[in-house]
Amino acid sequence: HKYNIQGELISTLQRDFELSPYSAKVKETYFNRLGTRIEQGRSPKLPKYPPYVRRIYVDDYDNVWAIIGEDYQDSDFLYEIDSIVDIFDKSSNFVYTFNTAIFGYPSIIKHNRIYSAPIPTGGDSINVYQVYYKSDTK
Repeated sequence: HKYNIQGELISTLQRDFELSPYSAKVKETYFNRLGTRIEQGRSPKLPKYPPYVRRIYVDDYDNVWAIIGEDYQDSDFLYEIDSIVDIFDKSSNFVYTFNTAIFGYPSIIKHNRIYSAPIPTGGDSINVYQVYYKSDTK
């Protein structure tokens, strides 16, 4: 949902999406990190599915970019994970979807460029990616 500054509902973003379970690699990473604690009942087991929406960005054109499913946080920042990105226009119409591992820690979107810091151990650089997509909405 999108709300105005007074907390009133403006619109709803919606798209049909089939949940995918966590990948074997993410399960292995999680268990390697917390396996003993899980067995002792001191840490929760990994749920079957990742959260539907991981992060939401709003660009300078008021488009909403939703990061769906697995993402870099699931890898403990050890390797890249392709996330699903859904883009909705400012009228809440679904525009485009793509898979990418370029959303780092953290990211911003400006003029269809993703400015993404590398994983926390990646140094002082910022990665910049130009995003091109075709919209069927007017």
